Amino acid sequence: MSPDALNKLLAELKSQIASLEGVDNQKRARLDGLVEALEKSARNPADSEESGKLRDSLNESIVVLEGTHPRLTQVLNRIVELLLDIGL
Repeated sequence: MSPDALNKLLAELKSQIASLEGVDNQKRARLDGLVEALEKSARNPADSEESGKLRDSLNESIVVLEGTHPRLTQVLNRIVELLLDIGL
């Protein structure tokens, strides 16, 4: 995995989350949890069970947010693609 690519996407994701408007606390907490899980996955990519759960959570978030937050969902999609490319 390219740490630089993932770190760049994580920074972009954090920026998008910070600038979100009209998102309830539950959705924001879920997104913050995804960021934490992605950071953990970057440190320990060998945990395939956790990676599967992470991909599922990312895909669920994409579905929930795609109509209202297209930029955020673009970043999430790129992260999913990166995880798939590296076999996670």
